[in-house]
Amino acid sequence: MNDRFFYPGLVAPEEVTITFDNLVKGQVAEQLFDWFSSVYDPVHGIFTPGFLQGAGTFKRNIKLFQLDNTGFPVKHVHLFAAYPKMWKVNDFTYGENEFHTIDVTLRYDFVTQEAGLDT
Repeated sequence: MNDRFFYPGLVAPEEVTITFDNLVKGQVAEQLFDWFSSVYDPVHGIFTPGFLQGAGTFKRNIKLFQLDNTGFPVKHVHLFAAYPKMWKVNDFTYGENEFHTIDVTLRYDFVTQEAGLDT
């Protein structure tokens, strides 16, 4: 009588925010913008048809590597079916170093943590 039972509820992963640094050199910024545009087309101000129909072409599997103090990867977190929810272009740093960053907030379906360098 009067026993109480507790069952686990629906587990929902939090969002993760990643800061991409030094985007002046290389094509990282262009690749990120292409991925963002696969969800929301900022030129026309609309969500892409694949996103609205749930086609899933905008989702990607992402590996985030944890580095030790020498820059060697020791672990990685694998985000499955991740997609950009928000991105913020930070202020340009003008001067000698030409340093620039973009903050990206991602949603994902599930995550695993693995040791080593499996690719």
